[in-house]
Amino acid sequence: MFEYERPQRNIDTSRFTPEVIERPVLEDQFLEEFIVNQATLLVGLGEDGLNPESQSASPDTFIPNEYGRSRGRDELNRFFRDPRYLPHINRMFETAMGHIGKAPVSFSPEKRERVARMIENNLSCVIGYYPHVADEAYFNATVVKRGFVSTPRDIEAMAVDSKPLAHTLFCVPKFVIGSSFEAIEGAERYITESVRGKRILLLGGGNSCEDLVYDNKNFSPEVIINVDPYRIRYEDKTETPNPYIRIDTTAEDLELGQKLESVGYPHVDEIWATFSVPFYSNKPEDITAMFENAKKLLAPGGMLRIYPFSLPDRSVNILDRASVEKAQEVLDMNEKLREAYEEAVREINNNPHFNVSIVRVDDDNKVLLIQKV
Repeated sequence: MFEYERPQRNIDTSRFTPEVIERPVLEDQFLEEFIVNQATLLVGLGEDGLNPESQSASPDTFIPNEYGRSRGRDELNRFFRDPRYLPHINRMFETAMGHIGKAPVSFSPEKRERVARMIENNLSCVIGYYPHVADEAYFNATVVKRGFVSTPRDIEAMAVDSKPLAHTLFCVPKFVIGSSFEAIEGAERYITESVRGKRILLLGGGNSCEDLVYDNKNFSPEVIINVDPYRIRYEDKTETPNPYIRIDTTAEDLELGQKLESVGYPHVDEIWATFSVPFYSNKPEDITAMFENAKKLLAPGGMLRIYPFSLPDRSVNILDRASVEKAQEVLDMNEKLREAYEEAVREINNNPHFNVSIVRVDDDNKVLLIQKV
């Protein structure tokens, strides 16, 4: 049974007014945006020295102004484990819970204008990632396992990336998912119902979807379909808690819709891409084709989730040893890929049949959310 830590200091709870704790989900707002904004506001009010006014921040990025980053993490952890805050945290998730399954409303022109500025300002190249030749050995070596609400089971994976998908794709703060998750009943119900009975399509899931296939706690989709040209090491096992299908192709395959229909799933409720596409796409036209496929495959109300909303900087590993001409060629490709990515998302944002937003989920990364209306 989880036990709360004793609060370490006095906290002014008078700032939690009904206006704050009873804020509704807005029509021009994804549930993920509501959770991040509301959690950010609660943390900002509850922790002296935190500044909640930045709309681009998330509760996981906040640190007290006078402290270093590690101290800030401790402060946030205490916030989410403090029993005086528990009703407010549960209220936030219960409010979001009431909107699961509701038919989406097309975002307003004003929201679309804000998102257009976010698209232009937030798509960046990540220094240090270089897409090597896409062979099976490379992806098996680099893709780590991620559970939905659990952290990876093995030490090697935890050393690389221990962010569960409920955090990176659904924007539930890491400090809610941690050791206090089961005590926050509202969060547990919300995240469980968010995926219950859903048809989930993974784009390049790789070995990272092993934890999803075998995760039967807080995760009960109708099916997991992995579009991946590489065989996954656990596919020989005959029984899995969650139904699993692999389609031996790529996300940009122009016949992907037909191949999904052939296995009984012409449309899906969720499409997830984490460090796969467009992140490791090699051609601008592949990025365009991937988004076209996603638009066709999503069922009404379905959501495409791409994490992180960025591209690798392909120049960092060659500039020291390549010719000037080759370096310039790579830099030009960086720009072409970024332009194709921006143009695809911008076109979808201008389409009233889709809603788009970009949400910061941790220190460095954001998630791109696209919903079919």
